[in-house]
Amino acid sequence: MTAPKVPSSVLRASRAEAVNAPFEVVQGTIPSDLSGHLFFVAPVGTVASGGLPYPNPTTVMNGDGMVVRVDFTDGQATLTSRIVQTWDQRADVLTNDAEHLKLFRFQAGGIARLGLLGARDFANTAFQPFAAENEPARMLVTYDAGRPWEIDTQSLRAITPLGLRREWVPSALNILPFPLILSPAHPAYDPKTSELVTINYVRSFASILGIGQSAAHLGLLPKPLLEELELLLLGSADVASATAAARAVRDEPLGQAILNHIESLLAPMLAESAADSCRAMQWDGRGELKTTSLMLANGDPVVIKQSVHQIALTENHLILLDTGFKLGIAQLFNDPMPNDRRLDAFIRELLDKPQMDQTILYIVPRSALGKGVPAIAQQVIIPIEADHFLADYDDRDGTITVHVAHAPATDLAEWWRPYDKQFYTKEEGSYAAGFLSVGAMDVGRLGRYKIDAATGTVTDSKVLADDEKLWAISLYAGRHL
Repeated sequence: MTAPKVPSSVLRASRAEAVNAPFEVVQGTIPSDLSGHLFFVAPVGTVASGGLPYPNPTTVMNGDGMVVRVDFTDGQATLTSRIVQTWDQRADVLTNDAEHLKLFRFQAGGIARLGLLGARDFANTAFQPFAAENEPARMLVTYDAGRPWEIDTQSLRAITPLGLRREWVPSALNILPFPLILSPAHPAYDPKTSELVTINYVRSFASILGIGQSAAHLGLLPKPLLEELELLLLGSADVASATAAARAVRDEPLGQAILNHIESLLAPMLAESAADSCRAMQWDGRGELKTTSLMLANGDPVVIKQSVHQIALTENHLILLDTGFKLGIAQLFNDPMPNDRRLDAFIRELLDKPQMDQTILYIVPRSALGKGVPAIAQQVIIPIEADHFLADYDDRDGTITVHVAHAPATDLAEWWRPYDKQFYTKEEGSYAAGFLSVGAMDVGRLGRYKIDAATGTVTDSKVLADDEKLWAISLYAGRHL
């Protein structure tokens, strides 16, 4: 059976910047009365790779953001582009170019890029336009593991991160210059109140590693021990057998004994890491952020189990989505044994786990924010995972309406490895190495849910799905998106 391949163009990118480069019209004409600007952003590799594709494949999301602006005027179109030069991006370039600083170079760590200086904030995922009251529009460029950065919409140069370092609580690497900070790639802006709202949540080191889960620490083992494990546990010549061996050893006494020992070694580090928490952060475009801790009615903190990729604002409420995009140790390493695909496959099988098969929303009254005390959040659970949603602004009757783009059997925290095989042809997927796992493995669904804001009860739901026509993930379109 012949199956379509991922176009190779989606895995290629140049880091060359452009200024007012003219478009060549290949068909038709550009309307003379068309004016304005089109912005988009995408990852383009790192200074170490010189662009995409990567020589040693990791996920394409592990790369600097390139902001592109297309300008339309008088029947002409021109393009200007610039890499978002965050402070850690400049440090990445400096340490890569200077031989005497090679100890401080960043290295690809799966979905992250890490080093002795900390973690990279790639600023490569989305934009958030906003404006302070009675002031011109401004622009943030965002990333799921870093502070949003404001850019100059004319020069496209990076200006400053959102908020001061001390206003954010890192999930890890707090003592380093560039700690790991988690925030949504899609914050929310209310043009009616000129208020920008985002989230600063903490996945503790124990939570990210998956303490107590089978084989959660094998990715941290030193190379000699990995080699011994390979001889002991694999003893086979192919990736499929290594994967099967990983499944078989998950609950074996030997495996558990190894994990318990590693956990005891990590205990001091875990004790010093920040606890799981979640805070709303409000900004009016000037001065410091207003932060509010979020708690459940029983007094427990709101704990994000996977990640927060998007939030939304209604007239009276803030809504958070615990996204179907998991963040764990399996996403923080990339081919620890690049010359042995069997061991890489073995480790990935041990470390990996499925994402949650449900959507978890948290609803917080906006009137409770910025009061100097924790705000109470209502938890809402809806079947089937999701990555994106919309919320109707009008909730004056106490009913919140959300439109959820479900993403069943799709996990953007996974990416193709060179040893993965095409399901139909059994061909190794090296041609698509680094691409996100977004294949059509289930029927897509769009759901509309009405929720009682006071109780978190779903009072009405309608889900659109079609077994023949709507396979793959669901996305949406809307005003200002």
